[in-house]
Formats: sequence, C-alpha cells, structure tokens
Amino acid sequence: MHRQRNGWVYLDLRSVDEEASALLRTMSYEQYLRTDHWLKVRDAAIERANHRCALCNSEVNLHAHHRTYERLGRELPGDITVLCSVCHDKFHETLPAAPSLAAK
Repeated sequence: MHRQRNGWVYLDLRSVDEEASALLRTMSYEQYLRTDHWLKVRDAAIERANHRCALCNSEVNLHAHHRTYERLGRELPGDITVLCSVCHDKFHETLPAAPSLAAK
C-alpha cells in the first residue's frame, strides 16, 4: 500500500504478509523483479528520489538498485538506491551477481 506524507511516497511493508513474503523468497531474483510487489517497491523508490539518479542526477532510464539483498521481498526504503542505467551498469561491472531468493 502506498501512502504520501510531506511529498514522499512510502510503501507500507506491513501489507506484505508472511505467506506472501515466503512465496517471494522461493522465486529466482529474475522472477522476483517481474512481480507486482517489486514494481511497487521500485516505483516508491523512484518517487522518493524525485525521479533522479543518486549519482549523476539524470532523469533518464532509472533503475532501482538493491544496496543489500538481506530483505528481498521485504525491502526497507534504505535498501534501494535509484540509479540511471549508465550508473547502474558501472555498479554491476564491479559487484557480484544477485543471489537467488530461494537461497535465503
């Protein structure tokens, strides 16, 4: 559930019940990124970032980058950084691949 306060958009993570959270953790990372849940998390992060890349301030081709994979399916706002596609690619050139959700 999205709610707005002081111009910020928040995703109420309490709306993700334990059963849904358990189901999300059985998916591959690629499958998870195609869920409605992830799209809501992504959209909320982009809104909080005022539709700008955290590194270069671009407004074009924005991605939501996981800073941590600890809470996949139950991400906190600080777990996601908004990056443009160019900056996101630079991050992934040096970082390890995303884990499987099922491995958690």
